[in-house]
Amino acid sequence: IVSRTTCSDILRMYKKFRPMFDEVFFVITNSGKDPENRFSDELCEYSNVLCLEQEELVYTNKEQMAAVARNVITKFRSNFDFFFGDNPELFDETKQSNAISRLEAMSEVAMRILDKSFDYVDGKYGVHGGVGSPG
Repeated sequence: IVSRTTCSDILRMYKKFRPMFDEVFFVITNSGKDPENRFSDELCEYSNVLCLEQEELVYTNKEQMAAVARNVITKFRSNFDFFFGDNPELFDETKQSNAISRLEAMSEVAMRILDKSFDYVDGKYGVHGGVGSPG
């Protein structure tokens, strides 16, 4: 199960969901230098937490999108290998291609909702309206 949230209380979420699964993993994004927009370095050291910088997720074309996806997959595999081990099927080309296809679909949705209010959120991808629109 994959979920997206704006909740920053990772410990509370872990305690809630851990009894239902073998393990719970968190991939979190830090943004800028403002401590209000960042998770602590200590939190990022937990073995079940992967911290990424917002800049690592930015792309402007399909080639960059594919590179971002490969980078996140590589970091995910490296960070969580203690749990998944060396399982080539988990990150095979088909799954990587599917991840890129989902990113492309999400980008298409984001473009279609540019004229909507920021308060509008796409139910499938969690993309807000108005993101990236001029002025």
